[in-house]
Amino acid sequence: MELTQAADIVQTISESLKSNPDQFHININVTGQQITSHGGTGLEITATGGGPKSTTVGQIVSMDGAQIEILRGKANQAMTEQITALINSLDEISKELRSSRLDKSRIQHLIDSLRGTWVPGVIIGVLSNILSSAIGI
Repeated sequence: MELTQAADIVQTISESLKSNPDQFHININVTGQQITSHGGTGLEITATGGGPKSTTVGQIVSMDGAQIEILRGKANQAMTEQITALINSLDEISKELRSSRLDKSRIQHLIDSLRGTWVPGVIIGVLSNILSSAIGI
């Protein structure tokens, strides 16, 4: 594989993440109890469990139609930071492959930094195969 072909493939992965960062969006729903206030002092409580004979009970609390979501903003921010770091690593690999002074150890370091993280194995596997074919690492 030519270096420019390898760089193009890595850049395509990066562009995919830039244009659709939600492809790794994780949505978690908790089954449990829902409490709603329609104003005043009364509450409407609906308990829903995990199925027949389940003892699973949690809470969703809302008042005047506004749902309280704990730490959602921080979780979204953390995921955005992780996606950005992955994009930056991919861009660095692509840039290095296009460089007239190719640094294989830098590329190897970038790939190694992705292993054992949240990055899906398919991305690391594809990158490893491309780089093995292109530069023998």
